[in-house]
Amino acid sequence: MMNDDEIQLIFLLHDLGIFFKRTGLPPSEKFSKLTENEIGKRGAHSIWSASLAEDLGLSQDIQNVILYHHNRDFLEGENERIASIIGQAAEFFLGEDELGPVNLLSMFSEVKLKEETRPDKYYLPIQKLDLACEKPIKDGDVSNREAYRKLWEDFRSELRIIGKDINPETLYQLIKKYTIFLPSFSRDISLFDYIKVKTAIATCLYGYTQDQKLDSSRSVEKPFLLISGGISGIQRFIYRVSSPAEAQPGMARRLRGRSFYLNLLNDSVATLILKKLNLPETNLLWCGGGSFFIIAPDIKGVSDEVNKIREKVNEFLMKDFNAELFLNITCENAGINELKEFSKANESLIKKMNINKKQKFLENLNLLFYPNEEKVFNTCPVCANPMGEEDSFCEHCNKHTKLGG
Repeated sequence: MMNDDEIQLIFLLHDLGIFFKRTGLPPSEKFSKLTENEIGKRGAHSIWSASLAEDLGLSQDIQNVILYHHNRDFLEGENERIASIIGQAAEFFLGEDELGPVNLLSMFSEVKLKEETRPDKYYLPIQKLDLACEKPIKDGDVSNREAYRKLWEDFRSELRIIGKDINPETLYQLIKKYTIFLPSFSRDISLFDYIKVKTAIATCLYGYTQDQKLDSSRSVEKPFLLISGGISGIQRFIYRVSSPAEAQPGMARRLRGRSFYLNLLNDSVATLILKKLNLPETNLLWCGGGSFFIIAPDIKGVSDEVNKIREKVNEFLMKDFNAELFLNITCENAGINELKEFSKANESLIKKMNINKKQKFLENLNLLFYPNEEKVFNTCPVCANPMGEEDSFCEHCNKHTKLGG
């Protein structure tokens, strides 16, 4: 039986043949003579995906699942079950034909400020993610096999450096670096986002079937748990000043520091949830702007673990920030149909979060009502929290000033 890392490698690798195939380079001789009847309809890229798995020195079982995930007749047992999960995850996406070596369409090309306007089509250059990224180009609706080949060779060079010690976390970051500017089956969805979301869905389905000891998840109505979270009270926290005249020294640095601190706090909570639920980074669908979204399998103990984290973090926020910040998290179970109509599912989660905002610290009320025997001699001119008599600012405001320095 495969371990968790091997399962994740399959989920991440099985569609990378889309990238490889667009280079025009031949697949491994081992798989080159296979026909569509053998690999399945829409499975042409599987030959190139399996070739990459072979090149990385991965096991024959991994190669087989990747090769036949569009035609499970050649698989059995655990291998067939993994391929079935990949097939179910693919149902979330439209069944479109494979694209050639073309550029990714910029999302702004689809934005219409007025119904009658027709924005120009702009395309993202075929490039890796780095600080020197090129700007979108207007004429990008052309085949560019050489650019794909150069990008693929750079990708393979980094993989060769790692060798057989490749792990899902490293592979995920490399996929992000080299496929975020490439189209998937859809011209306006990046190959990275396609692989990320499909892997997240497959991870949940596999985790659910493992927990419930099922051969398949197709009969299960709602195997997913959508976790939406964020920090409440951001604007007040960043800009509130108790005594403006006394708070002037280091004001700009403190504002930058507070903003950076909130980003770290939001990232830390999301990462903690992933760690406690034993989920890979792919299942963190987004994280930024004071909010995050995680998709998890809806199995026993997941909701309880999320609630424990929320209670523990809010206890910290009450004690250290005088309840000025609040961690707002809500969960809702879902099926494939809910994922297909994601805006409706997200709207339901937002409504729940708005209710939570009116019931802040409900699980931590015991911390609010206790006698404060500590004598407060001085308060911080920035946040009004207690501080020492000789201090100019409290401990937290000094830390935020250093962070923003």
